[in-house]
Amino acid sequence: MEKKEKENHPEGSLFQSVLICVQLFFIVNFTFICQLSVWITFAWWNRSLNTRYQTNLQSLFFHLAERIVSSSEIVITGDPVDQEDTAILLCNHQIDVDWWYVWAFAKKYNKHGNLKIALKKELFYIPVFGWGIYLFDFLFLSRKWEKDEMVLKQKVKAWCADGKAFWYLIFPEGTTIQTEALEKSQQFAKEQKRPHFDLLLLPRTKGLKSSLETLGSRVDTVYDLTMGYQGYSGEIPTVEQMYTRAIDKDIPSFQTLISGVAPEKVHFHVTKYSAKEALESGDFTAWIDNVFVKKQELLRYFIKHQCFPPSN
Repeated sequence: MEKKEKENHPEGSLFQSVLICVQLFFIVNFTFICQLSVWITFAWWNRSLNTRYQTNLQSLFFHLAERIVSSSEIVITGDPVDQEDTAILLCNHQIDVDWWYVWAFAKKYNKHGNLKIALKKELFYIPVFGWGIYLFDFLFLSRKWEKDEMVLKQKVKAWCADGKAFWYLIFPEGTTIQTEALEKSQQFAKEQKRPHFDLLLLPRTKGLKSSLETLGSRVDTVYDLTMGYQGYSGEIPTVEQMYTRAIDKDIPSFQTLISGVAPEKVHFHVTKYSAKEALESGDFTAWIDNVFVKKQELLRYFIKHQCFPPSN
């Protein structure tokens, strides 16, 4: 067992990191050149064709990038997933590379080319990479609702206009968890008489509710993904630690990803909800809070057993 763990958790060397970065540099730039060529050729007169080719390039990019960085076994439990329909994915946000592993989750259902992700606006300004994921039609948000509301609605309507099924990933916590953010979240929850969480941040409601309303009848399902990394003990990092951990040292980060180090397994527990029932619940805030109460219970189970409950 020790030998297997060592093979799956190689010690990242400087040479290995440089090699991975060089390979990713060429893949990112190659993909971007292809994307830009497609965009210049089709975007101004046929969005549908542009979307089709960008989808293929998105699939190719993730496939190539995944072969370079260390991969992890994706373990899935919970409710069955219908890969043919448009759906919203919700996920807890622990670390800066959570989106990468949700992308790997989507690949299990051949949806890695049709995955749309809501990301913080700062990522757009990363040369080439940020522009590339913009051409993948990802959504960039400033996390200020007065600015984001119109941007979100326009983007969701554009996705729907393409006429193709897609998955739309949202991290309702809005940011990765750390001690200062958790304290503020708990204080706000107390003032608003909402549930107390110690493994999660209080979920934000406006973006998710607006997305569901804009999608309307085009979306039937919300999949709540509870993600757990092998070795997770519930440790909450300080602001100074950022994306590192003092105890949960096997939790990945962007730095470990490009160093060739990855967790042996990444676990996802899927809970399926009706989008219509969520909107018609009468109290959307109470609905999403209940989703997160169940999510925290699943995380407590994971801490104890290092896996989620088996599927029924």
